[in-house]
Amino acid sequence: MSKISHWVEQRPALIASAVVLLISLGVVAAAAWISQEANHREFDRQVELDASAFAGALEQGVAEIEATMAGVSGLFVATDGVELLEYRRYIDHIELPEGLLGIAYSPIVTAQQLPEFEQDMGRLIPGYMVWDWSPDGPVEAASHDVYLPVQFFEPIGAQRSSYGLNATSPPGRSALIEKVMASGQDAASPLLPLAISGEVGTLIYRPVVRSNSETIGILTAPIERDALVLASVSEALRQRVDWTIEDVTDAPVVETDAPGAPDSHSHVALRNVEVADRIWGVSVANASGVEVGVSARVYTIIAVGLLIAGLLAAGTHQIVSRRQTQRRLEEVEGLLTAKESFIASVSHELRTPLTGVLGFAETLRDWSDSMSADERDELVGTIASEAGELSNIVEDLIVMARADYGTLAVAAVPVNLRAQCAQVLEMVNEGQRIAIDGGTEVMRASADPARVRQIIRNLVTNADSYGGDRVRIEITSQDDWVSIAVVDNGSGVPVGFEETIFQPYQRAHEKSGKAASIGLGLSISRKLARAMYGDLTYGRVDQETHFVLQLPRLHEEQVAA
Repeated sequence: MSKISHWVEQRPALIASAVVLLISLGVVAAAAWISQEANHREFDRQVELDASAFAGALEQGVAEIEATMAGVSGLFVATDGVELLEYRRYIDHIELPEGLLGIAYSPIVTAQQLPEFEQDMGRLIPGYMVWDWSPDGPVEAASHDVYLPVQFFEPIGAQRSSYGLNATSPPGRSALIEKVMASGQDAASPLLPLAISGEVGTLIYRPVVRSNSETIGILTAPIERDALVLASVSEALRQRVDWTIEDVTDAPVVETDAPGAPDSHSHVALRNVEVADRIWGVSVANASGVEVGVSARVYTIIAVGLLIAGLLAAGTHQIVSRRQTQRRLEEVEGLLTAKESFIASVSHELRTPLTGVLGFAETLRDWSDSMSADERDELVGTIASEAGELSNIVEDLIVMARADYGTLAVAAVPVNLRAQCAQVLEMVNEGQRIAIDGGTEVMRASADPARVRQIIRNLVTNADSYGGDRVRIEITSQDDWVSIAVVDNGSGVPVGFEETIFQPYQRAHEKSGKAASIGLGLSISRKLARAMYGDLTYGRVDQETHFVLQLPRLHEEQVAA
């Protein structure tokens, strides 16, 4: 019986130990999963970085090619009648970037100029003639009003058989060249096998335009895609990743590091690279092609976690076996610690108005016999004012907490805005100084009257503390909205702080003639406005500061209904 009795006595401790063990094992499993997820994310992050570096290097390579074409274009703009040897020397001098197989120049030649053009070129290049492309090979150029024959194609290693090719004759080229001539901007062909090398690449066309906006010809640059990658992307990066490039101009890819991109562990990063008017979609993945496995870190977490779980279970068994009074004492100590933490967290924000209340109260207590009735009334009024400020701070803290936890509730009833403004002005003793503009029309909104007053009170207090010496309230309506604007002639919010002032605990001014503010008024006011399906905004109009509360308007027929 003694063993059974002992087991019964130990049962709560055993159950607690088992629960702790199970929870600990769950925590260990969660920690292992989180670690593995972190491992995945580190892997994905590296792939993202590699993709950005890859795309950036590719963009730099394209930019170098475009800069080279701009320089060649400048040669024809600056020099009339560029000769073949002059063109050849220039191309040799600038050293074409890798991936750029050559640059062809095609002048605009009219039908009347064609015979003389062919004769002049024949003296430089024997057998030169203008021809059209066909699947079966070169054919005599058809009759056109304008031709764009290849006049120069350098370097010497480029395909010299292209001399005389009418650039608009290959399929799809006419519309592309017309686009270039009309826009004056570069354009590129889709990715296609290049006749000059048989490799996949693109043709970039650039118009040659003189300073008087006269287009005298076009440049054609065949670019080999893989050679461009080899030249632009470092060898170390190429060895680290597998990549593919496709023309996605009609449907650009969603870059995997862009906001809103789907989150996955595909370990493939996507980027868009602009090539003239085309878009290349770059896909980058880890070169190993191996899914990230369980890392040594995960095994370590599991091993250490199991050890800790066992220790926790054993420790729990001992703790649960302690006397009930000790547990109660610990609970009391925990409550005291929580209380002290709460007091410490809010005491700093509440100290200033509370200090004022205490100071004036002590003065009234110690010196009331020597004071006149007016002096005592003044002190009592000041205490009441400071207490009101303290109440406002507490109310702001409560509203902010409810808003943060999603428990802030607002009503939606008809609210007479002029009446609410008047009530606030009377409450803050500003009814004589601050006027309410808005005519005689009664404007109503669908809102919570208490929250509307809280917003107006915060705005009026803010204007009184930081604004100018003239403050007024304007009530206006437009369509389905009604607005309350608290306007003052102060200097306004410093540039750059226009949105910062609506964040919690933020103040754009240091000057204040009132009790301490914890920087919640405008933040809370905007939260309340939006909770009532309205908004609170700041602006400067005619050298005046405007804080505008906008709420849904209730028309007369809606109020009557």
